Order: sequence, then C-alpha cells, then structure tokens
Amino acid sequence: MRPDEPLRGASVHDPKLSRGLLFLLSTLAAASAVLLSVAAYLGRGVPAIPALALDAIAQRIPAYLFELGIQTFGGLAKPLLFALLCALNAAVFAVLGYPWLRRKRSGL
Repeated sequence: MRPDEPLRGASVHDPKLSRGLLFLLSTLAAASAVLLSVAAYLGRGVPAIPALALDAIAQRIPAYLFELGIQTFGGLAKPLLFALLCALNAAVFAVLGYPWLRRKRSGL
C-alpha cells in the first residue's frame, strides 16, 4: 500500500486476514458480549452467565473449601471468582466464535 492511498476498512470476507486477526476479532466480540452482560447485571439485575455460575458454585462448594477461600482472599473471594468466571466466559465465547468467523470468511 502506498502512503497516498486511502485506507480501506477490513472485512471478515477478506482472504488476507490472518487466523490470528480473526481470533482477535472473535475475542473482542466475546469480551464485548460479556461486558454488556455484566453491565446489564449490575445496572438492571438481569441475570448474567457468570453471576448464575457464581451462585451455582457457591451453593455446591464444600464448606471447608469455601472457608479456605475466605481465609485466603478475605472479602475479595467472591469478586475474584466472579472476575475469573467472566474471563472464562469470554474465552469460551471467543473459541466458539472463531470457527464462525472462519466460515463467514470462506463464504459458507
């Protein structure tokens, strides 16, 4: 590309996009989805996947393990677990979204 050429936006259909860039796009989309979900959870009380998972884990975790987490992390135990579940949720969404972007690029 020459310096005087105008910049053109990249499309998912562009065959020159590398797999790394497609995975980055998938990760950004997943992170955005999780952030919107958490924002809706915090703002309106709409159930978010990480919050539902956190509640399920808190109900099923053995008492001694729960006590160990509280002793180790104190009051940050639940927020740290929530952040970990958000990151795990985004990672799962990114891995699931990557094949979709690859199929979209190939025109299937």
